[in-house]
Amino acid sequence: MKGIPKITVKQLYSSIIKQKRVTNADGWTRMEPVEQNDNPTTSPVMNAVARAMREKMCFDAYELGRYLQVGVTELDGVVRLYMGMSLGRFIREYRDMRAIEYLTCSSLSIGEIAKACGYAFSTTFTNDFKRRHQMSPLHYRNRFRPASYKELYRV
Repeated sequence: MKGIPKITVKQLYSSIIKQKRVTNADGWTRMEPVEQNDNPTTSPVMNAVARAMREKMCFDAYELGRYLQVGVTELDGVVRLYMGMSLGRFIREYRDMRAIEYLTCSSLSIGEIAKACGYAFSTTFTNDFKRRHQMSPLHYRNRFRPASYKELYRV
């Protein structure tokens, strides 16, 4: 018997980028909207989790559970079943994807990025980011954000 296909964080993630510059085969460039996938999976429960993360920015397990009107233990079980990871790990990876996009595509300050990713304090964000990426958010931004990010992205 085959198990349930695993859902990835990337499938559930909703980009902060609203428009992105694209170039066609003739060399013309233009800004095109970035499509947001409202139902990224076949699981209505995981789609509800993705919607809560996108619309309500529920970056805390208890807040997410309250929003979805389900206990954290039950929600953790569903996330483990569909994603093969704990609810806490899913939230951390989702926040990390959001932080990386803000760092590479926007001019928000580190404090503003921390708040947009659900951190109460920028120092907590900075410490968590350093632990995962072995560099500070500012160093990451300086290393990976393209010089032309303002022309490439609309957040």
